[in-house]
Amino acid sequence: MPRWRAAVGTLAAFLLGGASMIAVSRRLHGASEQAREVAERRVRELSERLELTGPMLDDVTERRRLTELELELDAARADLEVEHQALQMFQRAMLPAELPRVGSVDLSAVYLPTAERIDIGGDWYDAFLLPDGRLALAVGDVTGHDLRAATVMGQVRNAVRAYATEHPDPGAVLSRVNTLLARLPELDLVTMLYGVYDPVCHELVWSNAGHPTPLLRRGDTVTILTMEGGLLLGVIPDGEPYPEHRLRLGPGDSVLWYTDGIVDHRSIDPVEALERLCRAYARARGGAGGLLGSVSADMLIDGQGEDDVCLLALRRAPEPDNALLAGGVPTATDADTETDTDTETDTETDTGTRTTVCRSR
Repeated sequence: MPRWRAAVGTLAAFLLGGASMIAVSRRLHGASEQAREVAERRVRELSERLELTGPMLDDVTERRRLTELELELDAARADLEVEHQALQMFQRAMLPAELPRVGSVDLSAVYLPTAERIDIGGDWYDAFLLPDGRLALAVGDVTGHDLRAATVMGQVRNAVRAYATEHPDPGAVLSRVNTLLARLPELDLVTMLYGVYDPVCHELVWSNAGHPTPLLRRGDTVTILTMEGGLLLGVIPDGEPYPEHRLRLGPGDSVLWYTDGIVDHRSIDPVEALERLCRAYARARGGAGGLLGSVSADMLIDGQGEDDVCLLALRRAPEPDNALLAGGVPTATDADTETDTDTETDTETDTGTRTTVCRSR
């Protein structure tokens, strides 16, 4: 029986509540590593044999052997694909099944795995209600592309929920997660944006631990929120500060949080890729879900990137007087689109600046 069948059975036990995440991660790690090594080695061997055998087909026996090799190669690739799907199921099981619904908050998030690799990454997102009625948000990325990264992702997500319930201030939550990771026996580095949104006063407070900078869309203008942040989580055990920043969202305003897979492309300069993301965000229309759909369609070829991607958009619903036109396109005359005059009053920060990148054209 192929080893990946054991991995799938173990995963099923976890999803049905019959095994702990730690037990599953250990068993899956061993099964997945062995299955991948065996299947990848078999694919390489068969591919090399096909290259050597192909030009030497002189009789029926050799042609039959070539057919057998091709079938074996297809079977080895199928093993890799099944294992990849099992690992993705494991990762998705640790993401929230649904996002909370709060008043005028329009919230959407997506996880877009790459199809090019058999392994999985540590990209993740989360959103949950705090005891006081505010909304906690997180987007993060664990270094590495293996089951270890996915397991650490689950541990970090659970730690954030626990710490936020006790003391939800973003700077404090990131500091506690940093201390936790830095004291683990293995070096695990994590980038993360964590914030708290108040749906009553429409204020977002967040801190950044080495993560790509968030974006603000106000009207058709997209702004990079280039404020001061802290180091990646897990580098220094104690004393690393994570400054907090505040932003008040106006009607129709939205923020976009993302992992670096959306802007990391071998053929594109990172600065240019970020500018492309800003333009795509500025052009997008509709609610939070529509914004993410448009952005991912513009940035990813055939819906696939070179790395896993997480996107999270939070949008404050427009006021009744600023109702959307039919089809979900905001009116061009809404006061929401005027950002130059209210930048200082709407955004409060101790340090850092906001740099407007582009407007929708």
